[in-house]
Amino acid sequence: MTQDIAGKKLESHRLRRLAYLALMARGLIAPAPLPQQKLVFTITNGRSGSARLTTLFHAVESITSTHEPHPRFDTLMHAAHRYPMLARGFLRHVKLPAIARLPRPIYVETSHMFGKGYFDALLEIGVPFSLVLLRRNARNVACSMLRLGTIPGKTYWGRRFYMYPSEALFVKLPEATKLTDYQLCYWHALETEARQKAYGERAGARGLTVVDVDTEDLNAPGTFETLLAALGIEANEADLARIDALRGERVNEKTHHPSKAMVMPEDIEAEEAVIDALAGRSV
Repeated sequence: MTQDIAGKKLESHRLRRLAYLALMARGLIAPAPLPQQKLVFTITNGRSGSARLTTLFHAVESITSTHEPHPRFDTLMHAAHRYPMLARGFLRHVKLPAIARLPRPIYVETSHMFGKGYFDALLEIGVPFSLVLLRRNARNVACSMLRLGTIPGKTYWGRRFYMYPSEALFVKLPEATKLTDYQLCYWHALETEARQKAYGERAGARGLTVVDVDTEDLNAPGTFETLLAALGIEANEADLARIDALRGERVNEKTHHPSKAMVMPEDIEAEEAVIDALAGRSV
């Protein structure tokens, strides 16, 4: 049963990829308009609170707030990572025209896939955007990924939505095949942190707005309102009331579990020390 569902999802994924490639080919002949909206994207890791951030942005009437919408970044993610021209083509001829058709003046997407091949491509296209660096403790991220069985480069969902070790830009992993599942998850969290630092600096150097926020602070009164102000987004009284009502609500609680129970390592610190040493990271 599980195999049948995975097979159907994979087939749907392939068909979507072909559709995007067809749109890109057509766009080379007749490019579609670029969006006039204020754009906000996120650099973050999966299991970092991005769904909560989407919900909070959704409370603001002027914002189209999305998490992992169509056209989907993950459909071409690994290929886009290898071939920047493909990432630019997807953005220019598929993603951005789709955003341009939306009615609200602000577009926010919190998908963690944006930082996996698309950030530099959007910089090169030259469309202005703002960047939210959504952070969560690396250990907490890794533990959550492991519990769900989303192991980078190994399991179906780990391959679908997360980077392969071979795609590392900053935290290189020699002999990644010898690492444990937890170590791979922890590596992914560290690679994401490194991208947050590098991409935040690059965006800032271009004069783009970059805002840092920790997911643990999102429920604190005033945190999200401060984030909106930093992004130059106004919220009216009705917006603020909806934001206040959302504080403390739980979102994106995964109810599915891997077919084989994932066992947490007995000594997490020892497992993390291996990756810290490989990355030359002192803690």
